[in-house]
Amino acid sequence: MGYNAGKKIKGRKRFTLVDTFGLLIAVKVVAASTPERDEAKQLLGKVHQERQRLTFSITFQRF
Repeated sequence: MGYNAGKKIKGRKRFTLVDTFGLLIAVKVVAASTPERDEAKQLLGKVHQERQRLTFSITFQRF
């Protein structure tokens, strides 16, 4: 378990990737101490390798 200094809590961060219909494409759960930017890039990179049709993404929110 990690520690998120911004929220001052221990726990996990969840990264989800959905399509335009809201259907789940990928999920990644990491320690709260992990930087959002790094994990989001890794998740998008992995999904892009597996699904070549993924052409763009829109990020709505940070933790």
